[in-house]
Amino acid sequence: MTTRNSNWCDALSSAVPNLVMLSLSYCSISRPIRSSLSNLHFLSEIDLSGNPLSSEFPKFLVNMFSFVSIRLGECGLHKELPEDILRLPGLHEIDVSFNHDLSGPLPEFPYHNSLLKLGIFMVLDLSGPILNSIGNLRKLKNLDLSSNHFDDSIPETIGKLVQLKSLVLSSNHFQDSIPSSIGNLRKLQILDLFFNHLDGPLPSSIGNLGQLQALDLSPNHLYGSIPISSIGNLSQLQTLGLSSNHLDGSIPSSIGNLRQLQTRDLSFNRFHGSLPSSIGNLRKLQALDLTSNNFSGKIPDSIVNLVSLQKLDLLSNSFREEHPNWSPGSGLLHLTSLDFSDNLLEGIITYSLFILPSLVSLSLQMNTFQTLPAQGAFSGMDCMDMDVFSNLINFKKLYISNNHYWSITASTNSTFPLLSKFEAHSCNLIGFPTFLRNAPLLNDLDMSNNIIKGRIRGWIWNEYLLTLNLSMNLLTGLEEPFPNASALMYQAIPWSEKFPHRFLSSNNLIGPIPICVGNISNSLSVINLGGNSLKGTMPQIYAASLTTLVLKGNQLKGRVPKSLYDCQKLEVLDWGNNRIHDTFPFMLENLLRLRVLILKSNRFYGQIKQPRTKNAFPMLHYIDLSSNAITGQLPSKHFQTCKAMMKEEGDKYGPHHLGVKLGGYYLFRSSMDVKMQGGDFQLARTLDIFTSINLSNNDFVGKILDSIGEFKSLHVLDLSSNNLDDHIPSSMENLQQLESLALSNNKLIRGDSCGVSKSNISFLLGFGRKLTSKVPNGGQFNTFPPKSYKGNPPLCGFPLSKKCRAGKETKPRDEHQEIVVLDEYEWRAAWMGYGCGVVARLSIAYILLWEN
Repeated sequence: MTTRNSNWCDALSSAVPNLVMLSLSYCSISRPIRSSLSNLHFLSEIDLSGNPLSSEFPKFLVNMFSFVSIRLGECGLHKELPEDILRLPGLHEIDVSFNHDLSGPLPEFPYHNSLLKLGIFMVLDLSGPILNSIGNLRKLKNLDLSSNHFDDSIPETIGKLVQLKSLVLSSNHFQDSIPSSIGNLRKLQILDLFFNHLDGPLPSSIGNLGQLQALDLSPNHLYGSIPISSIGNLSQLQTLGLSSNHLDGSIPSSIGNLRQLQTRDLSFNRFHGSLPSSIGNLRKLQALDLTSNNFSGKIPDSIVNLVSLQKLDLLSNSFREEHPNWSPGSGLLHLTSLDFSDNLLEGIITYSLFILPSLVSLSLQMNTFQTLPAQGAFSGMDCMDMDVFSNLINFKKLYISNNHYWSITASTNSTFPLLSKFEAHSCNLIGFPTFLRNAPLLNDLDMSNNIIKGRIRGWIWNEYLLTLNLSMNLLTGLEEPFPNASALMYQAIPWSEKFPHRFLSSNNLIGPIPICVGNISNSLSVINLGGNSLKGTMPQIYAASLTTLVLKGNQLKGRVPKSLYDCQKLEVLDWGNNRIHDTFPFMLENLLRLRVLILKSNRFYGQIKQPRTKNAFPMLHYIDLSSNAITGQLPSKHFQTCKAMMKEEGDKYGPHHLGVKLGGYYLFRSSMDVKMQGGDFQLARTLDIFTSINLSNNDFVGKILDSIGEFKSLHVLDLSSNNLDDHIPSSMENLQQLESLALSNNKLIRGDSCGVSKSNISFLLGFGRKLTSKVPNGGQFNTFPPKSYKGNPPLCGFPLSKKCRAGKETKPRDEHQEIVVLDEYEWRAAWMGYGCGVVARLSIAYILLWEN
């Protein structure tokens, strides 16, 4: 049935006046329900779920006392849910889930209420507390209020719902402790309090829930230990989720009583001590996750009894001694994923790890393993012998980073037909493992931060390779023949999620950039060849999907290729620290997605001409043209079109990293070098809310434009070392987010207020001549101790013991008051205070992302 009008209500009421049950779910009914349905006096069940009614809740239903069941889930209902609908005396079931615009609180429930099932989940706009009258729903069997905005405490009266089998309150804002009365719900099979703000210890009464099959209390703020006398009573429990809390203590041996348990997640807590050997009793356990705790001691040998185990995560703990010595025929026949990374395991990696027939993924990263002594040319060195994996027919992923293998060996006839991912960064590798020749499906390879020398082997390229990270080695070039366009299609996506180094960056690559880089297919997303010794000119680039082009820190010269005009998806362009000799590349203004433009320390010259379009650089929020030979006035028209710097607030969903995503995960995140007063820093991750303009060390003339005051989201402004004159415009008072301002070495007219009296500036550099010898006060300057100004005798005033002459010293100001311009002496003193608290204001955008 499909209808776009409401006549069906009138027709139905007339045709079948004695109708008892109406079920028209998912029939594409797209009009509100007419009140003529109220003429169906015997109607007890109505199900219109999944129809786009797009209306208010039909209020006439409140007066239909015959109703037993109402199902209006996913109907586009909006405005308030009538309180009286939940008070219908004979109502057993109501479901208004997935109506995202319904709002209002839960009502008071009368004492004699017949509700058996109440489903108001995924509504999102219901709010307020659950009232104590919830305890009057004595017949209720299923209660689901998940994914709303309910808050306050879970009332103790919840313990009166003794018929309850399922209690789902996940994804709300409940706080305080879990009520002990919850132990009265002895018929409860599902308890889901996932993703709230609950705190306090686990109530010992939880041990009364003998029929409980699923318990999920993660993530919350629960603390304390697992009740020893209670947890063992949950003999029917199949799923246990306690992750991302503050729970501590040891795991009680009674955990072995949970013989029906299939999934156990205790990750991201503070549990400590050894794992009890009784864990081997959990023969139905399929997944065990103990990530990021403080477990120590030896991994119990009884784990081999977990005959159903498929996934074992022990990473980021303090397990010591050797890994378990599993003998042939052990029970771990179904184990597919094993993660020992980031522990204190040591000793020789024995062959017992390689008798797991179903193993797909193995992680041994960040331990102190030794390896079996190598033979032949590598005799005396520690080697990883890949031959031990050759019998694992399902093996796909190997992570051995941050161990110290001098080499990885394999016999020439060993094949790895399914190997897709290999991470071996920071292992002191001195060459390319030859076994990679026999891994035809390899698509993710990370051997960064090793001591691999020479050229990149030609056989490393294959048609499936998606990510390649060889940064921070001693590579000097590509072995000929160069990879063709199809082979290089994705290989420039240079990201390892845990270790953010770039593709081929920070090596010793020399010579010109191969022509093939410019003739890559439209699937290429990232080219990053920064930090090498490449010479020559940049070839024309034809890659419609290119988002990031980084060539910084080379010796490239010539002009900017005009083909960049066709790279319409380009977001990051960093050609800093090269020898490019050209005028400002005006064609870049047509790149509507360009966010970061860095052309610093090159040989750009001439004036920046007025834009040729009304929408030039609309997304640009970071520009660095410093240390060139650009002349003329500041580009006034461009200052009016950079809309991204004018936004006072970012995206309502929060800041985002610039980079390349695949399946919701970052394959690559842009980084960049940032100059702020007193030092250079690297942002390992670039946020789209960080805004900066650096035009220093050029030959700009004229005045600072009034339109600069429109950049309300600007964090850093550096116009130092130019030939700017006239006053500082008063419009700079609007730069509320400004935190670093440099105007030194210009010809600006001296003034007192400098037009920045309302901003919260952390760093302020003056005119390169002495204006005052008084220590600036107010704001963050009040946080500097006296020793921060040591060695600057002209300075006086708070917090120094030396007093200024009469009329000079003032009391500390509030941070919103006027900030005095620093002279060259005061600047040095202020920078010394950098480590003493001045960075606090920077946290919103980048201080947590700095990488020394």
